[in-house]
Amino acid sequence: MNVLNAEVLRARQCSACEGGVPRCTTLQTREQLEEFQNWKLSNDGDRIYRKWVFSDFCSAFKFMSKVARLAEDEQHHLDLHLVQYRSFSVESYTHAIHGSSENDFILASKIDAIVSGQWIVLTATVVDSPCNLTFQILSANYPIDESVLK
Repeated sequence: MNVLNAEVLRARQCSACEGGVPRCTTLQTREQLEEFQNWKLSNDGDRIYRKWVFSDFCSAFKFMSKVARLAEDEQHHLDLHLVQYRSFSVESYTHAIHGSSENDFILASKIDAIVSGQWIVLTATVVDSPCNLTFQILSANYPIDESVLK
């Protein structure tokens, strides 16, 4: 994998992986991580991860929900950890190949866009329904209020 700018990666979609995509070497992963200042490489060299500490549980959970929705939209599922009520971390790796692939960096770039306010989630509530359903309309932006980050 050639090192790609985060903006280039953000414009891409994750591709379905059943094991047929190339796994990044540890060196390739380290080089690509230079484009992602807040992401780190796991000790085993197979995963990339990022951590946040929020001011409260609800803020951390709300952000985790945005990341989960993004991962579902991309069909590239992450390991999400919410611990000690306000510490949230994401571990990304391509399960089918037991290591990092371009998909992990595509998702990392989009998660970073949520934090930087470049993405937005619009939420609408259907009030005249028996269940008062709430649904989300995803658009090109999902911002997070950075004041909730510690």
